[in-house]
Amino acid sequence: MSQTANDGTNLLDPFGIWKQTRDTNLETWSKFMIDLVNSDEYSQATGQALSQALALSQPFRQALERTMTNTLQALNMPSRNELANLAQSAVNVEFRLDDLDAKLSALQKTLVANVTAAVQEAVQETVREVVQETVKDAVRQALTAPNRHLRDIEAHLVRVDAEIKALRDAFKEAPPAPAQPTAEQGQEG
Repeated sequence: MSQTANDGTNLLDPFGIWKQTRDTNLETWSKFMIDLVNSDEYSQATGQALSQALALSQPFRQALERTMTNTLQALNMPSRNELANLAQSAVNVEFRLDDLDAKLSALQKTLVANVTAAVQEAVQETVREVVQETVKDAVRQALTAPNRHLRDIEAHLVRVDAEIKALRDAFKEAPPAPAQPTAEQGQEG
């Protein structure tokens, strides 16, 4: 059988011992690095290093920016700042258009309400005038020829009487509707 040490490792497996040693070393280094990174001294040293790196790179970045600006101008192309200004202007135009759209919508609603009210008032006035003229004409005609209007009314009444009589006759001649069972009759059956 295989030989094992008291800690559960196989003495005949050289890679097993190597893996265990590796894992122990990695765990030790991990704890050390975590303690190092979480210390105030490390954060101060990192901050100073970044500050110095930025200070050293600042002149190079400025020189590169000047070179790029001159190159873009020579090629007749816009720079980053010019594009940013153009984008800001476009945003301002969009905001103004939105404001104008809102104002126009409000004016349109007011205009529609005012026009609707004016049209309704004009229609009511026109209807009132037409009705008054019609009534005046009817009264004038009735006063000038009262017998003719009375004959028209009598003829209309005769037609209405005839229609009523026809409906009564049709109702009398219609077969009776089958009786519908009531709720009490339905329960008894």
